[in-house]
Amino acid sequence: MTLPHSLTAALSAYYEGLTRYADFSGTTSLRSYLSFLAINLSISLLLSFLEFLSGDGFFTLIGLLYGLALLIPGLAITTRLLRHLLATSEAS
Repeated sequence: MTLPHSLTAALSAYYEGLTRYADFSGTTSLRSYLSFLAINLSISLLLSFLEFLSGDGFFTLIGLLYGLALLIPGLAITTRLLRHLLATSEAS
């Protein structure tokens, strides 16, 4: 079973965002940023739904730890995107 190309590209962008978690230099495309954002949102929504079903607070803790773990990678990829947008606006 193979994944569709768009899902594979999104997972690749998410993985790149995680592996370059402390790299605030360079640039990132808007597509990579949106893929990273969409996967993060999907995981957060899944954890919220699981917490709704269980109601015991376990998935709230997991969601909190997930959010804390992705704080620095999220800041790094946002910084790279802003640098990319600034460079493309200056080139115009």
